[in-house]
Parts: sequence; structure tokens; C-alpha cells
Amino acid sequence: MVADPPRMKISEAARATDKQPPSKVIAHVAEIKRGKLVSITSCGDMGQVVIQIDAAVDNQTTKSRLGYWVKLSEGKLPRGLKLPRYPVLADTKRRIYLHWSDGAGLFDTKPDLNFELTVQAVDRAGNKGIESAPLVVSER
Repeated sequence: MVADPPRMKISEAARATDKQPPSKVIAHVAEIKRGKLVSITSCGDMGQVVIQIDAAVDNQTTKSRLGYWVKLSEGKLPRGLKLPRYPVLADTKRRIYLHWSDGAGLFDTKPDLNFELTVQAVDRAGNKGIESAPLVVSER
């Protein structure tokens, strides 16, 4: 089992003083993996999309504490991929990992990935920046 990205926490103290939203996110899809080699802790096939945050800044929240809403903007998610319903934290390299179970067996056919995501920065006060340009997740 692969864990969901960590939840970003909104600060009530920051909410009282910070009214300015973060900048627009600039990001790209850094990696798409499918199969048994995605995770050594998985028994079955897994899928993984890695989103790299290239730029997002805020006037009060540090880069390491910014949260990100990841949203479907076009297409259909693969069966099993559920996007977090809350802003998530990126890791220390500013990456967000999305995982899903990608088939039950060795001979299952997997439909091609073809969807788009947007990413929106959220500061500690809960202010939301402008969504990123669509990030294309495709094997075509």
C-alpha cells in the first residue's frame, strides 16, 4: 500500500493576517511509471505520476509549507486513481506523487493514460493562487 501525499494544514493564526494568495504554479509531469517496478512494497501492478513544482511563491508561507490542490481538468483518471480532496505538501524536491493500483494481474491490459491535471498553490492562510496551465498525463 502506498500512502497518499501528506495533507497541508491551514493555520487559523495565518488566516487572520494573510490575505494575499500565492503565485501561479508552474509545474510539469516529471515521470509516469506503470508496472511492478513502481514500488517495492506493492504486490501488484502500480501506476505513478510525479508532478514537479517548478515555481510557486507566497509572501508569507515558505516553499516547504505551501500546499497544492491537484485537480482533474480534462479526460478521465485511470481506475483506482483518486486525487486528494485536500491540499497536499510536496516533498523536499518539490514533487507530488500520485499512485494507484494499475491492474490485478500480469496479463491485464491497461488503457493508455490520457488526462490533464492542474495544480493550485495554497498558503498557510488558505488563500488559493491561480491554477497552473494543464499538465498533460499521456502515454501517447
